[in-house]
Amino acid sequence: MFKEYTNTSLIACCWDLKLMSFERDSWVDTVLNHPSGQPSVEEYLQKQLNVDI
Repeated sequence: MFKEYTNTSLIACCWDLKLMSFERDSWVDTVLNHPSGQPSVEEYLQKQLNVDI
């Protein structure tokens, strides 16, 4: 039986956490903290996670 412990109804599966971490790191690396100093949404959109889950 599932029981709600918070009133936010937010949940994350352990398998989803890898994907969410990849998306977060990709966004930070290519948009917020790009080595060139200029955000690159195009580079972000081209990134892919290639792992077996």
